[in-house]
Amino acid sequence: MKYFWGSILFILSGTYAYTQNDLSANLSVPHKIENGQVFSEKLTINKPTNLSPYTVFTQKIPDGFFIETKTVPGAVISFQNHILRITWLRLTSEKSINIPIKISCIKGLTGTYSLSGKLTYLIDNKKGEYKLGKNYFSINSENNAVSKNLTEYGKNYDTLLNIKCMRRIKVQTDKSYLIELTVNKLPAFVNAILTDEISQNFNIRKIDTIGAEILPAKRVIQFHIKKNTGNKDVVFKYRLIPKNKNTKQKPIIFGKLSFIKDDQIITVPVENQR
Repeated sequence: MKYFWGSILFILSGTYAYTQNDLSANLSVPHKIENGQVFSEKLTINKPTNLSPYTVFTQKIPDGFFIETKTVPGAVISFQNHILRITWLRLTSEKSINIPIKISCIKGLTGTYSLSGKLTYLIDNKKGEYKLGKNYFSINSENNAVSKNLTEYGKNYDTLLNIKCMRRIKVQTDKSYLIELTVNKLPAFVNAILTDEISQNFNIRKIDTIGAEILPAKRVIQFHIKKNTGNKDVVFKYRLIPKNKNTKQKPIIFGKLSFIKDDQIITVPVENQR
């Protein structure tokens, strides 16, 4: 009988210790923001008592977005090459801490984006890592075109719309840039428009002329995808020619894929591929 109660006490105490030593974190982002709006994401860290004061939060910020928060109590904050890094040398003694992070975006940016991140920390001198899942949000365009409300997709967004748009930028020997756009997992028989908006000081040249359209005044190139079968990747190419051959400035490109599904305009951002 003593052995039985001793075992029960051991199990209960073991469970209690595990709960106390378990770190968790959460990231909350508004589902929708207006074009050009400054918005806030909130990082919440629920920390165990034996967490080392040294903790680091790292987050990749999409192209076209900027961190407006300059200080975090008790931490060092940096934002370089689209990477946000918050380093605590001495965390507060509170069991739960909330960190609001202000983010801005360039005007005219629309589409669907995501924010995630990870925490690295020490517990009992052992390094740990906690990954935060993706939080999707959409930006309404200035003409109020409606992006699909992501709350309808929730955590199944990747499954229901597993579309990837990638951009590869290759420097050529003549100092021009070859841009290769790849779209995969696009639903069959969907008509779509792939748009890239390019920074100033570059001329756009077509390579794939079928379905391609250049809008010089807006520094935009568009590709019209029609009669898609959904069986293979869709690939487009174009070139960027620097107006000044001696410039060291690299092109900044923002792109999106747009199509209609269930009477809603769906937009998917184009991500740069290394």
